[in-house]
Amino acid sequence: MNISFLDKHRDWVITLDKLLELKNAFILDDYQQYLCRVLVQDFDWRLKERILEFAVDIRKPTDELIENICAVITNKNTSINARILAAYALRVVVPRKIRQTMVYPTFRGSSVLRVMKDILKAPEVPALHEAVTRALKAIKDQTKRIAPGGMDHEK
Repeated sequence: MNISFLDKHRDWVITLDKLLELKNAFILDDYQQYLCRVLVQDFDWRLKERILEFAVDIRKPTDELIENICAVITNKNTSINARILAAYALRVVVPRKIRQTMVYPTFRGSSVLRVMKDILKAPEVPALHEAVTRALKAIKDQTKRIAPGGMDHEK
């Protein structure tokens, strides 16, 4: 499938429809580098939010995808809706990544869990704190099933 629509998305409805086609064809995994490119750019909040919603359907998340989702959740200039969606996406993709690698993913040298805990320490909108709290709980519950003895994740 031609993915150039992500770069030339003048009509966001068409772009969202094509993104839905990728999701429904179960091939989002193959286009993660393009999805990441949209996540780091600030030009279309609708597309960014839809990618964050669809991230939960990615079966084998890359480090780059997780880092870009973390960049969204930590960026105070990003809409609160996108940051909350990023928390929900991390809730799903981080355990998948841990199942693949048996290592907690990192963001800028710190564990993703540490990054999320730091968000909870900062003054943020209660809805974001709630989303991050739920995501942390889900990640910890999932990783207990993966590695019952625990894993080093507090870097």
